[in-house]
Amino acid sequence: MKRLLRAAALAAALCFATPALAARSSYLPTVTVSVGTSATVLAAAGFSFVEVCNQDASKTLFWSWNDPAVTTATGRPLYPGACIQWVDVSTDQILRGVAVSGTLDARVTKGFGR
Repeated sequence: MKRLLRAAALAAALCFATPALAARSSYLPTVTVSVGTSATVLAAAGFSFVEVCNQDASKTLFWSWNDPAVTTATGRPLYPGACIQWVDVSTDQILRGVAVSGTLDARVTKGFGR
């Protein structure tokens, strides 16, 4: 009987704790950012979760944290159709990107993690 009461108490505690845990993360709606040949802000400071997807079918997006002059030579590549996520980002960092030529669309999701 004692075990049954403990199990019931644990189940009740988990039932009330789960909504609190779920509320610790929140995400903003995904936005499209047009990236050109000069450094473009993909995610401003203040977020602990960032996901970037390169929507272009043929152009590579080059990205860098905290480099206002990122170029195709200094940035890290995100190939066409690929996505990348960062979790537990320091909230004072700014993510920028640049395209090789013309413009490309990047989909960006930002949020506040645990």
